[in-house]
Amino acid sequence: DIGFAVDVGIAGDTPGVTEKEAMGKMGKGPQIVVYDASMVSHKGLRNFVVGVAEELGIPYQYESIPGGGTDAGSIHLTKTGTPSLAIGIPTRYIHSNCGILHRDDYENTVKLIVEVVKRLDRDSVNRITFDWSFIRLEFDLFWNAKKESMTMKNYSSIKNSPLDGQEKNLFASWGVFWSFIAIPNKVWEKDGI
Repeated sequence: DIGFAVDVGIAGDTPGVTEKEAMGKMGKGPQIVVYDASMVSHKGLRNFVVGVAEELGIPYQYESIPGGGTDAGSIHLTKTGTPSLAIGIPTRYIHSNCGILHRDDYENTVKLIVEVVKRLDRDSVNRITFDWSFIRLEFDLFWNAKKESMTMKNYSSIKNSPLDGQEKNLFASWGVFWSFIAIPNKVWEKDGI
């Protein structure tokens, strides 16, 4: 009913790796993967895991991986779709014979997963799987932000502009991205962005 992929994550504080290539840092907690090349994590599940981490004071960090993927990419396609999330441990020199990770990150990842699983009763799983109210909330947040930066007249002029189909789809996709699957506002508040 719910799928987790536990994997290594790229530590951005590895010598030779820039912050643009990987945001995670060793010693800062498990990485909660927002998206990778194979999937976008389920927002309800992601929020559930973050809520448990915050409740217990477990440090965590968000990660996005534009290349590569985890088993969550296959899990989320199971049946008619399975809420899935990848949780990584920031690691230097992944896929080599000498990967290095921070012991605290390992222990916090284990603690987080154990505590999340303890809380996944039938009601929690149903709420994560079937409660779509968060989409309406995100849409409202997106729409209110857009109204501040662009009037309906401007929106109409873009919507009805002579853009080719691909550009219109890109504009529509951008709106869907921000309203449904963008990193939650908590990330921006937490990191001061």
